[in-house]
Amino acid sequence: KTSDFEVFVHNLTFETKQADLQKDFSECGAIQRMHMPMKGEKCMGFAWISFKTQEGLDRALAYDGDTYGGRRLKVEKSGKHLSRAEGERSLKEQVKAANEAAAELV
Repeated sequence: KTSDFEVFVHNLTFETKQADLQKDFSECGAIQRMHMPMKGEKCMGFAWISFKTQEGLDRALAYDGDTYGGRRLKVEKSGKHLSRAEGERSLKEQVKAANEAAAELV
């Protein structure tokens, strides 16, 4: 289970350093936990940051759309991206099923 006060941050540059990201987001509030996957020495472009308070979460969400490292930062409540991906997948499945049904009619 994810923290109620966790954000998913993406569109980070590969050069992003965890210490820098943690320092910058700590301005929002106290950070409980942070996970930024790496591939070798490079950031994979996303991170999860859990705050200790709702206020920290809200302040972090306000960074959505800001420029960070020359890129437009995406910040959303953790888990939101998963539900959206599931919705897209089910839509694709619906289209596939509709196409298969249409092919049977021909």
